[in-house]
Amino acid sequence: LRPHVIADSDLGQQSSAFVMEISLAQDIMSFCLSQTQDMAQEELRRRRRGQKCSDLFAQVLQRRQVSCEIGRNAGVEMARRLCAVSSVHGRCLRKSVDMLTREAVPDIYVCGGQASRQTLASADRFVSSRGEWEVLPPMPTARSFCCAAAVGGKVYVFGGEKDQ
Repeated sequence: LRPHVIADSDLGQQSSAFVMEISLAQDIMSFCLSQTQDMAQEELRRRRRGQKCSDLFAQVLQRRQVSCEIGRNAGVEMARRLCAVSSVHGRCLRKSVDMLTREAVPDIYVCGGQASRQTLASADRFVSSRGEWEVLPPMPTARSFCCAAAVGGKVYVFGGEKDQ
């Protein structure tokens, strides 16, 4: 075996190449570090903006009138879901969900019919928000097998039979 001899000029070239590689590696590390810091700062700003929006939304929902209106527009089911997924926002809506549920359940009307082979003119309403029946003024004409429709806050009864 022959010993490998490295000339001084080769050592100088290798040394300067090594220094350049280290300098390049330092520049790359510095660039990556600054990019990471920039990305971390942007993420922090994004989270702060999100938190501010969340806090503002929670403040707005604390007004019962606003939370009820949001619940009406979104629907009872969506209000319940918001209550389930967010303790902060749900706390504000929980107070309104019961009221919204009562409002969403319609009143039930029973108009006319037959009892003991007699045609009735009676009208009754089940008020779901109170869970009670109330007697309404009788219809002008007794009828059974009739139909009804609600329009503009009024109940219209039509058709049916007067006698058995």
